[in-house]
Amino acid sequence: MRTQLLLVLGSALTLANVLVLALWWYAYGGLHPVARDQALDRLVAVYRMAEIANPERIAVLLGAAQSSEAVFRVTSAPEVDAKPMNANEATFAQALRTRLRPEALPRVHLGPLDGLEQGLHSWIPAWWPGQSESGLAVAVDLPDGRWLNARLGPVAQPGDALLIAASLLTSALLTGALMVIALQRLLRPWRSLADTMQRFGRGERPSALPLDGPTELRDLSASFNELQTRLIRYVDERTRLLASISHDLRAPLTALRLRVSMVDDATVRAGMTRSLAELQEMVDETLRFARDEHQVESSDDVDLVTLCSAVVRERQQTGRVLEMHAPPSPIIWRGRSLALRRAIGNLIDNALRHAQTVRLSLHESDPENVLIDIDDDGPGIPEDRLARVFEPYVRGDDGVSHSFGLGLAIALSCVQLHGGTLGLSNRREGGLRARISLPR
Repeated sequence: MRTQLLLVLGSALTLANVLVLALWWYAYGGLHPVARDQALDRLVAVYRMAEIANPERIAVLLGAAQSSEAVFRVTSAPEVDAKPMNANEATFAQALRTRLRPEALPRVHLGPLDGLEQGLHSWIPAWWPGQSESGLAVAVDLPDGRWLNARLGPVAQPGDALLIAASLLTSALLTGALMVIALQRLLRPWRSLADTMQRFGRGERPSALPLDGPTELRDLSASFNELQTRLIRYVDERTRLLASISHDLRAPLTALRLRVSMVDDATVRAGMTRSLAELQEMVDETLRFARDEHQVESSDDVDLVTLCSAVVRERQQTGRVLEMHAPPSPIIWRGRSLALRRAIGNLIDNALRHAQTVRLSLHESDPENVLIDIDDDGPGIPEDRLARVFEPYVRGDDGVSHSFGLGLAIALSCVQLHGGTLGLSNRREGGLRARISLPR
């Protein structure tokens, strides 16, 4: 947004200055009006003096009127060729004729002249506006038949065009600098809003946004604060309700366990005990889920190699076969470390429940994504049921539970909070692969 605004502003400034330069050039054609009037006044004064001066004294008088930018001579023949004059030359000739005498025949030539002080023209390139008309050569006939020859310069002012160009550069730089400062202040609340929304989308609970900035931003921030408050209250109420129900189920489960222990038939008692154990695990897992949801965790830079190694070591201590393959260098990722540990741990526990060997592989698929693969050598899951196993308490096949409780559902939720994906697939060599893809 900042770049676009700066480009629009820069384009507008450039167009405005170019239009001013074009209008100036169209109006004056490179012959500056002040320099033109000064040249006319000087020529008229020298002409009147040459009309009345004694021929023996004319050279001395003309020498006194000369300068580094003006040379005057009276000769018997004109020193300016008789050739068609352009519009600027004709206009100057007509103005000179009007101020001298109607029958005068001035010859005017605009262009660079040697031997005169050029001022700015000495270093301005030839293609610059006004440079081609930097000098004025005039020959006008005197009443006695002689000719007054004048060489004046500079009469066109490329410095004006130069000032306009300098004004363009200066105004663009100053305005651009001021715009950058202003945009920094203007966009800071918007960046804060975007960052807060991203953090809230990852499951964090950021503090309320300050109500400052433009009116539209204040309204948007107030609406977001209200939305965040309502969603947090809604989630907390649902989580508390879920925890309360799960907690209240413990007492009936304990009573049922006591009654089952008094059943005489061993086969019936064993079946009822297994059912109660499953139900107890569902209740415990639901309570763990509710407890974890109340933990507020902020995002931070995490070394995924270290995190995965810690999760693997915890499971290896139980004596299970669990391997890990990861690069030797750290892989830094920004997110919620506890949530990701929970997701990886749930996937590993689910794999260990149905396989003898589990392998975790960590690698960077590209500069933008990190992949975590958890492979096992278990029986796998039928293809038509792969998508449904992420639903809570859904069994992977008809006899064995491959997703017991909320494990995969919690793992999927944790990964999605970070903008990642979690997918399951059956391996060609046998077993199941759970792949986590996390954006950098």
